[in-house]
Amino acid sequence: MPEEVRSTYQTARRSATIGAVAMGVVGALQLLVLVTCLAAVFGDVGPSLMGTPRGWTLLASIATTLASTVLLGRFFWFFGRDRSPFGTRQSLRLLVAAGLYLARVGVDALMPALASVELAGGAISITQQPGIDLKTVAVVVFLGCLAMVMRYGDALKEDSDSIA
Repeated sequence: MPEEVRSTYQTARRSATIGAVAMGVVGALQLLVLVTCLAAVFGDVGPSLMGTPRGWTLLASIATTLASTVLLGRFFWFFGRDRSPFGTRQSLRLLVAAGLYLARVGVDALMPALASVELAGGAISITQQPGIDLKTVAVVVFLGCLAMVMRYGDALKEDSDSIA
């Protein structure tokens, strides 16, 4: 491997490792929010929130985002650690993450328009309004396209490995 390519590859691996750690931190924060919401839904606030679609849609929205974050973290982790960062599994991780974000768009669109949910005695307030978030739709499109780019990268790598 030429020195410039090796240097760029090493920089990409370091960046992917930093991205994996960052996604781990974000995932831990999302897990904390999910646990707090579960405590609110099944705890003291439970009867008022549990019997409404808002409680379930809020939990589904947070859970799909958490699952997407975990998949993207794994994508970065394997990109930074695997000998070959491209491959079918990497592409599949991106496609599943895109699907989960798309599910979140659907769940958020079904969210009834109600006031914010206060948790931990009002210390935390979660507000979510119904509708389609175009930022999330843009992320879905981006991840879907990136998954196809990863497949192309895998094909290029296999082709160059067969030549060498």
